[in-house]
Amino acid sequence: MTSRRSRVGAASALLLLVLTAACRGPRPERPVGSCTHVRATRAVRGLELCEDVWTCTRPPARPLDRIGLHRLAPCDVQPGPVVLYLPGMHMNGELPIREPEHDLRVYLAVNGLRTWGLDYRTHAVPADAPETDLDTLKRWTAEVFLDDIAWGARFVRGTDPGPLFVAGFSQGATFAYRLAAREPAGIAGLVILDGTRASGGAPGAGASRTPIASVS
Repeated sequence: MTSRRSRVGAASALLLLVLTAACRGPRPERPVGSCTHVRATRAVRGLELCEDVWTCTRPPARPLDRIGLHRLAPCDVQPGPVVLYLPGMHMNGELPIREPEHDLRVYLAVNGLRTWGLDYRTHAVPADAPETDLDTLKRWTAEVFLDDIAWGARFVRGTDPGPLFVAGFSQGATFAYRLAAREPAGIAGLVILDGTRASGGAPGAGASRTPIASVS
């Protein structure tokens, strides 16, 4: 009897281990950083999509120095292009919309692409943040945001191998151009949505790629 219970217990433990491993989702070979990860699934028009969210600490690692990365893709992953979406000002990478016609990432995921969205540091600021915490925001220059985006792009490339396309909406389009100027070798193309090219060096020196799409 004891032997049978031991075998049942061992089998249960093995099954739990297999199920846990199956639910972990992608394992990013990301740059050094501290991240938490949660996973959920959603059904869109009969297709099961896996949604992964990472919340990552960024330098100098104060309480508000955090960004988020949202991944939406078919649970049965196929090789192919990967799209990183950079939202506009006062926006974030969350995915509250379920209909493909109303969200680019949902549309792309339903059609088999692996899609990502980024939460800027500003998304980590609570509405009731004390004045002492808000002082941190004075140090958040455009270069700080661009560093976060570049880190996020490397995170995506380490998690989802494949040609990386960067889509930017409004202010996110400006960041997309600047990212392409800064790291042209890692970007297969740009999707520019209702945005304009940044003044100055982006995407001039160092960036030879042109948008694969431009929608106004």
